[in-house]
Amino acid sequence: MSLVCNSIIEQPVATNTVSVQEKILLEKQLPFSSEKAGPTVDLYFHELAKEKSFSQNVLRLSATLVLTLAFAASLPVMALFIKIFSSEPVFKKKKVTGRRGTVFTHYSYSTKDSGSNKEFLFGTFLRKTGLAKLPSVINIWKGNLNLVGPQPYPVEWCNEWNNQLSDFYKRFSFAPGFLSVAEPVTNHQDINQVNRALRQELRYVLNPSFKKDRQRLMGMG
Repeated sequence: MSLVCNSIIEQPVATNTVSVQEKILLEKQLPFSSEKAGPTVDLYFHELAKEKSFSQNVLRLSATLVLTLAFAASLPVMALFIKIFSSEPVFKKKKVTGRRGTVFTHYSYSTKDSGSNKEFLFGTFLRKTGLAKLPSVINIWKGNLNLVGPQPYPVEWCNEWNNQLSDFYKRFSFAPGFLSVAEPVTNHQDINQVNRALRQELRYVLNPSFKKDRQRLMGMG
């Protein structure tokens, strides 16, 4: 995998007194060359990541239990309707990039016909209601996802964006979220759209809070 963050993990931890905020400020002041991928100043994942509070962990566990019950109870009905409206597998599986650049299989309900890449009728309903993401509660239990966090994106998109945006690797100090803190990117070639989403994600990643988690959960969709 070509993510810059892999090389950062292997470096020894720097022993200096420069704060993360100072490093980020210094990085933003330095000129960025399109020929150089990734950060211009060393920032380690243990510096960027913050431990979740007790309240956040309780909220995560409670919400995950509710989502798990909803997923288990609705699975037979969802599977039946997906099979009625399409010939696709019940679950869509895709390789995405997670915390510290690790790759994992992300689960969701199938919403598109693989041949035409168009949504079938029940798939549109699943997407618009947010029910398509219910199977990814499996990823929460496996430790791949947080309840709230950055949007999980395909590996090839992340590799491409990491070579274009010097701050992009910072989002990998945090596991992706079942609920995204930013509007998901729909056109991976629109770097302005990617950058807008990244700004929102980094505001959360650098300062996650119970209030933000609760607000995102209440606006679930």
